[in-house]
Amino acid sequence: QPAKALKLYEDYQKKQGPSAKLAEVLAQVYLEKEDYDSAYEQFEILEAQCEDQLNTKLKMSLILIEKKIYDKAIVKLREILKEVPDSDRARFYLAAVYEQIKDNDKAVSEYKRIPAESNYFNDSTVHAVYLMKSAKKLDDAVSLAQNAMEKKPEEPSFRSLYASLLNENKKPGEAITVLENAHKKFPNNTQVMFFMGTIYDSMGKKEKVLETMKAVLEKEPLHVQALNYLAYTLAEEGQNLPEAEGYARQAVSLEPKDAYILDTLGWVLYKQDKVGEAIKYLETAHKVDHKVSIISEHLG
Repeated sequence: QPAKALKLYEDYQKKQGPSAKLAEVLAQVYLEKEDYDSAYEQFEILEAQCEDQLNTKLKMSLILIEKKIYDKAIVKLREILKEVPDSDRARFYLAAVYEQIKDNDKAVSEYKRIPAESNYFNDSTVHAVYLMKSAKKLDDAVSLAQNAMEKKPEEPSFRSLYASLLNENKKPGEAITVLENAHKKFPNNTQVMFFMGTIYDSMGKKEKVLETMKAVLEKEPLHVQALNYLAYTLAEEGQNLPEAEGYARQAVSLEPKDAYILDTLGWVLYKQDKVGEAIKYLETAHKVDHKVSIISEHLG
């Protein structure tokens, strides 16, 4: 009879509390009910009475983040870091809050302070790189990705990230070298292979694109981006259009609400003079994301 139990706890806490032990129980119940205001009140009792204030402050900061009260969340997280500077979890959340409020310089600064041995290092690096790239600081983003790759050589995603940034920095030759070396080290990693294919595409090596994307599908037949990339490349090259349609339909069955994937199937159908059916998919793609110029172009 949880409802009666909860009422008993609440009555006791109001009339004979505040009890830290009861606050711990009530806070958990309120969190499960997503009653964040009531949970926060109980955490305030815990914060005042318990020795384990850091864990309590962290939970309070997460409630504040959930409620989008970012200024108070920052204060709580900074209180934690003042007492425990090596709390990677608190620092990651602090960086994420700064990112949320568009204070990107502070966000990058906090993300960069998370050490390589932390469970938050990979995500922190990706976020920091994205923010640097958005701020047109591409050289800094490249440097950070390279540093992460050197610190964690057994992490293939950093090699892909580094290579993609080199390619954006108009260094496709260096990018493909990084990925080819990564492929030798991680021959079964389909993401490394997929990024190789995209770099080959930027270099105009269409046959290498087709070869690489097919190799991805041999290892991971339901790799939706490889299916889509392969279908679109075949359509653009005017090759094996029925085969391209098969890849595109399979991609749509996996991601039926992805505008780019719907566009690919529409374009493949158009290339085969199946205009009526093509229009249906292209109109759907346009409804999903009307801001993508290539979809508007294809539909037009």
